[in-house]
Amino acid sequence: MEKEQVALHIERIRRALEKEGIEANEEALRKDFLRYIEFDISPDEAEMRILRKHGVTPRDTVRKKIGEIGTEPISVSVRGRIVSINSAVSTVDGEERKRYYGILGDETGTIPFGAWDVDLSGFSKGDSVEIDGAFIREWNGNPQLRISRITRIEKIDEEFSVRFSPRAAEEAKLADIADGDRVSIKARILSMEEREISIRGEKRTIYSGIMADESAKVPFTAWKDFELRPGDLIKADGAYVRSWKGVPQINLDDGMEIEKIEEEFPSMEELSEGKRIRIEDIDGKQGMTDVLFEATVLQIRSGSGLIFRCPNCRRVLQDGECQVHGDVEGMPDLRIKAVIDDGTGAINTIIGKPLTEKILGTDIEDCLKEVREKMDRGIIAKRLECVLEAVPVRIRGNLVSDDNGYTLIATDIEIMADNPGERARELIEEWGV
Repeated sequence: MEKEQVALHIERIRRALEKEGIEANEEALRKDFLRYIEFDISPDEAEMRILRKHGVTPRDTVRKKIGEIGTEPISVSVRGRIVSINSAVSTVDGEERKRYYGILGDETGTIPFGAWDVDLSGFSKGDSVEIDGAFIREWNGNPQLRISRITRIEKIDEEFSVRFSPRAAEEAKLADIADGDRVSIKARILSMEEREISIRGEKRTIYSGIMADESAKVPFTAWKDFELRPGDLIKADGAYVRSWKGVPQINLDDGMEIEKIEEEFPSMEELSEGKRIRIEDIDGKQGMTDVLFEATVLQIRSGSGLIFRCPNCRRVLQDGECQVHGDVEGMPDLRIKAVIDDGTGAINTIIGKPLTEKILGTDIEDCLKEVREKMDRGIIAKRLECVLEAVPVRIRGNLVSDDNGYTLIATDIEIMADNPGERARELIEEWGV
């Protein structure tokens, strides 16, 4: 920001404090203001946070029904029921920061909310709350509630029926959904299972599975028995999106209406195939389910081959020790950490034990035996380098995203050249590894 703009905001803050009889050091106000700006907080919201820090409630905090909230950047007071609440840890400037996110609803509509560095662990799905002093920000053309340390949030004894208004539920393809969205979707149910969970000591049945359209496959969870079956084509208005391990998921709440429809749409067989994409096409997206790449293995990374895991937490041991549980007897495992490139970009890939055994043409017991005989822990990784590096592959799996970028967790791999087992044996003889 320009110095003149900063000075204008500081003067507004100083005058507001002065009206309440509060004297404040202008340099301290400036440091607080610029610190908020560095964290991508808008100047208006930064003003409000500083005022509340000094015990002053901004004059423009207004009470609104959720359906009345627009995208104007103002401070609001709202009441409603928590439709969903989740947490995640992100790394910002090398420091881990926890955030909460979810959906708040009342009889007029729903709105996403987010909170950084605010402890909302005492709040759960279904709680009725009053939130005073949350700031409105715009995201993808829709409003969101931003809860900060100076926002007051408390449980209240009031019942709310929730209306999933179409105001913010825009039509979307599954490939385009992102964490926090509310969307209207058409998709076919590919699989579904019923399971029982416990929420605050109360058992509840939920229904989860995979749905798909022509653009992508996505996991879903239904909090009510909508009588869905594999093969059903559905339309859902107001579905909300949350991410789990970087992969967006559709949530169908018990207050929604799901319509089964019949129209021209890809069949289950067509949608069940892995979605072939290019690496350049994933830029800007979150994770994806069941994607297919045709690429070349550029590199077998350190940490591949025979490894040992902690029997308690399954972390990979370093020099025989777990960073959490200390000196433990490790459990043997096989994996491949690789970099693949399809000509449009490169991503990291992790390949687990069953597929690694398939590629080597042997099993983990034989790998252990060979390592002991040759007294070389790195021999399996060397073999994998010989077999895979610079080799074209067709690889399928789930794409996850985090602060370090994209990683493909492989579920299947096909070497688009020789038989991998025969190739491994030939290279062992040729290179003597």
